[in-house]
Amino acid sequence: MAKPTEIYDWALLDQTDPTSGQPNVAAPSTAEQDYGYPRQARPSRQKINYLFRAIGKFLTWFDTEEVPRLDGRITTEATTRDDADDALQGGLFAEIDNREAADLVLQGNIDTVSGGLATEVTTRGGADTILQGNIDDVQDNLDAEALTRSTADGALDTRLDLYDGDTTEASGTTLELFGFTSNLPINWYAQFQRHRCAVVDLTEVALWLPSTTGTSTDTTLGFASASIPASLRPDVDQVAPIEVYDNNSLVMGILTITTTGDWEIRRWDDTGFTASGTKGLAPQLIRYRKSMA
Repeated sequence: MAKPTEIYDWALLDQTDPTSGQPNVAAPSTAEQDYGYPRQARPSRQKINYLFRAIGKFLTWFDTEEVPRLDGRITTEATTRDDADDALQGGLFAEIDNREAADLVLQGNIDTVSGGLATEVTTRGGADTILQGNIDDVQDNLDAEALTRSTADGALDTRLDLYDGDTTEASGTTLELFGFTSNLPINWYAQFQRHRCAVVDLTEVALWLPSTTGTSTDTTLGFASASIPASLRPDVDQVAPIEVYDNNSLVMGILTITTTGDWEIRRWDDTGFTASGTKGLAPQLIRYRKSMA
């Protein structure tokens, strides 16, 4: 379609009608600009002149300003695209030449690697034979070591059988429980089990304590130091669980078995005993280590 040649100008000049005294151009109201003419309205000549003037001015600006600018940009873009296409075409041809040269070099490298692999396979075959010989030697050494270890283990078992198993017993009435108006005597019984071997000499104590209770007058409980026989003292301080009565209730406690001094008993929650009600020991067996060398 060819470009129209008609002139876009319309009502370019302002003029006042000599008869009516009205201008020849008048802008539409805000409502008319927002919604247009209502039904059955008759637009005035002034407003029609205003609209045609505005349209003519825009078309004149577009024809004289924007169209030449767009034409220039299109021409420049086309020239740039042509130059870019030429450069890309040249680069593609160069890349093809480079790829062909690289393929030739790569093929040469592949041939070299193939030859090297063939040589490596031959070398590995010889090395595998040597390695298998070394593995056989190691297996022979392991078999000999296993036989030596088995003989040594048998000898150790024999020595353990010779050393293990001495047992002695003891009893008495010297133990006294404090935490009352006066200490309570305890008829105790102990068994000492000695375990010996080439590397350790261990003695364990199994101490039987009968039920011993009384009326509590203090928040402490334990075995008085002067009443503990030396035969029951361990070589290092230890602790052991113990069942005790506190204010008529059976609770768990912790017995501290020391090398010197009192053997103190504490409640499991580390609170003091009640200074009233029934307090003491439940019948039980306490085990601990007496010595080890």
